[in-house]
Amino acid sequence: MRVSHWLLVTAFTVAFLTHQSLWNLQTHALAGYSAGALLLGRITWGMLARGYCNFSRFPFMPKEGLRYAWAAVTGQAKRFIGHNPAGSLVIYGMLVIGLMTVASGLLVYNDAYLPISSKYPQMFHSVMAWGWLGLVVTHISGVLVESMLHKENLILTMITGFKRRRLQHKTEQNPAATSSERS
Repeated sequence: MRVSHWLLVTAFTVAFLTHQSLWNLQTHALAGYSAGALLLGRITWGMLARGYCNFSRFPFMPKEGLRYAWAAVTGQAKRFIGHNPAGSLVIYGMLVIGLMTVASGLLVYNDAYLPISSKYPQMFHSVMAWGWLGLVVTHISGVLVESMLHKENLILTMITGFKRRRLQHKTEQNPAATSSERS
């Protein structure tokens, strides 16, 4: 899961950086195809996996997500081992907008087969890509806020897959109280 996460980061970055260059059109398209395959793989894995990767572990609950976001802003957010409710909203958004970006990119790349002017799919593709970037920025911001709020390195967690079940307080004497779990 972590490898596919970072491959998707790479595919998105390459596609976004090459979107305006005709010289890089094939690179852009290949990155888009890769992103699409990774998104479909993530959706499949989200339905079949066990543990924190399964969608049932972080259901789509907009009200809870907004409450959690407010709690994070006010410094009162509860710590989660897996995805928190606000993070789950961003993840679902990235999956949907990402697929819409890839699908519209397929239409634009293969515009010879379109019965309508290619201007509209191109505009839609652009809007979706920028929307996806907005969600990526929101995701990164959320990771940084959560890392500061709970005094832990979530980027390292996304690389190693390990996160402490609970934080050990300075006054706590039992070193066995802190355990790690793969996320």
